[in-house]
Amino acid sequence: MTRDGASSPGTRAVIRDASVDDIPEIRRILAAHENDAPVGEGGVDIIGPYLRHLVQRHRTLVTELDEGIVAFGAVVDTGTAAMLADLFVERGRLGQGLGRPLLTALFGTSPVRATFASSDPRALPLYVRAGMTPLWPCLYVEGDAEHVPPGPPGVTTRDATPGELSSLEEAWARPLGRPTMPTGRRSPQPMHSSSRMPRVPWRSGTGARSS
Repeated sequence: MTRDGASSPGTRAVIRDASVDDIPEIRRILAAHENDAPVGEGGVDIIGPYLRHLVQRHRTLVTELDEGIVAFGAVVDTGTAAMLADLFVERGRLGQGLGRPLLTALFGTSPVRATFASSDPRALPLYVRAGMTPLWPCLYVEGDAEHVPPGPPGVTTRDATPGELSSLEEAWARPLGRPTMPTGRRSPQPMHSSSRMPRVPWRSGTGARSS
């Protein structure tokens, strides 16, 4: 799929489906927004598998100009809404009209759309124009397991692996009867936040939401 998008004068942006070969460029854009970084010794690469999952299992698009990929976004069909997982534009291209056509292409004709809003105030008007309304603050809590106070006897705390968290998400969703993905795909795995900053979930019954 390719579509024309907005860009700076004299250039034409093309929006197309992302492939796994695009992941290094997508990670470059994420790193510029401080949403990706080299994995330290003993660490776990979360971003790489997350992006591969989005590209292979959901709707992930990139915007290209002559110099290469300048924006990307991804939408997950949860069965009840189109959830915008990510929407990032290269820092040097912010304000050039690239985000809106990409957001439009990602949501398509989905009637119910949702996301966790960006901590970047420049993105909020884009979501409002897309028909979305902020609902409530969403705070992210993280830390080392060794700093958690001792629990009751017999209860221990340790760092979880991505595989364990994914399995728990599937197990918790199954009793809720969450619909499966179209074309036989499984229900989406846990979403990765695009930012560690507090966010506000947005939702629209007939409009979109973006991150």
